[in-house]
Amino acid sequence: MKVLVSLFLILSFHQACIAQKTVDFEKIDLKHGFKDAQFGTSYNTLRLKMGLEKPIDAGPTQYRITNSKYLSIGNYPVSYAVASFANDKLYFIGLFIDNVQKRSYQDVLSYLTDVFGKPEHEGNTYYWDGNNLSYSLVHEEQVNKTFIGIVSLRVKKDNGRSNF
Repeated sequence: MKVLVSLFLILSFHQACIAQKTVDFEKIDLKHGFKDAQFGTSYNTLRLKMGLEKPIDAGPTQYRITNSKYLSIGNYPVSYAVASFANDKLYFIGLFIDNVQKRSYQDVLSYLTDVFGKPEHEGNTYYWDGNNLSYSLVHEEQVNKTFIGIVSLRVKKDNGRSNF
């Protein structure tokens, strides 16, 4: 009987650990986009909608997002945002938050955790991988900046790119 109780407790603990690590794939993949911009959409379709402009230091497929509608995540303002395209399809959005105090960074992490579930964690990087989208959150304490990256794994795979 002690063995059964012990086994039950071990299995319960293991299930609880798995449940805490579970990322809500459905929430991550549901819209396959950011706000109303769908990944896989062409540059020409999103150019005016997102207010895409070529930043001075960007590569050939990266554009600065200037429409204020896209310059926030939850209730947190974003100071700079970029959209990247592969074969004329939106595959990546990067959101940069400057001058974030440690408390604000923790608030953004809590917000994303509430939305997507408990993230995987490695160093100062947190990530939520769905089947079609991947979100990452990185805080660079030395420069007091936070970065949120959203990549379409589907567009990445369709374009045969491994280093997005």
